[in-house]
Amino acid sequence: MSKKLNFLESSFCKVLRPPQLNLRIIKPSSMAVFAFVLFALFIVFAGVIYDLIVEPPSIGVEYGFGNERPVTILKGRLNSQYIFEGIDGALFYLLGSIGLILIDQALTKERREKYGKIMFYTGVGLFACSFVIIIFFIKLKVPGYLKR
Repeated sequence: MSKKLNFLESSFCKVLRPPQLNLRIIKPSSMAVFAFVLFALFIVFAGVIYDLIVEPPSIGVEYGFGNERPVTILKGRLNSQYIFEGIDGALFYLLGSIGLILIDQALTKERREKYGKIMFYTGVGLFACSFVIIIFFIKLKVPGYLKR
């Protein structure tokens, strides 16, 4: 079997010669890869695929006493969203992730001396704010959430 395979391979390479290319392998920096992954997570968390398939409106309208009010969060419906609702949720997930990354970087030995406290408190603030706002969004989406 291997003789037949070698014969086919050698005859194929004689008929069609692959070009001799001198290609450089481009290695992106670690920060570029990190930025790409963070952007991809933002797109996934924002629900862009859902928005492309379902095509929901960007914002909604709530009717009150003779007036209309724009609404960005679709209340009480867990399986659907407005476009801005997905973008808002993804933004706060992203800010919470950046806060955790800042906390991690603040605790390394190199950064502890100069910017450690600033990075740590900024990270804690970003994470805490994003946590509170995401819980607020969940309470708007699911009216009885976290109540006994």
